[in-house]
Amino acid sequence: MNFTQTRELVRQCRRDHLALSQLLEDLAEIDDLPLRSSQLLLTWKGHQDKLTRDLLAYLEDPGSQAMLSTWYQFVPEMESIEGPLSTLGEFPDDELVPSVMSDCDTIFLRRYRRLSEMAPSQSVAEFFAAIGRLELSESSAGSWAVAQIRDM
Repeated sequence: MNFTQTRELVRQCRRDHLALSQLLEDLAEIDDLPLRSSQLLLTWKGHQDKLTRDLLAYLEDPGSQAMLSTWYQFVPEMESIEGPLSTLGEFPDDELVPSVMSDCDTIFLRRYRRLSEMAPSQSVAEFFAAIGRLELSESSAGSWAVAQIRDM
């Protein structure tokens, strides 16, 4: 992909987090799903929702508009989360959910790191680095929650 505004990249990331959040909610509502799997999915959904809200806040912040209008000449391919998600199937189990969560978090972290490294300006690099740190923080919180749920 070539010549894309930062705003469009942020929107794409937000769409991916929204789609992931909706999928997690749908999976958590499966009637016969074990309670622990459902709790894991909803915990992870909460972290995706927070990232989605934060990305929307950046898009709506009047102070971010100049940075969001910056153009990337060469945009790295955005690795898809569909691969790890496809392993969940229609009935995710307690062991698979944390692994898939970790894989998707890693994809988002790589995406934000790459967008930061290839940023056309210092402000854009700092923005994606900050989003990457937020993703890492949410990922760590998710890992802690998984450990707590597993200990139940």
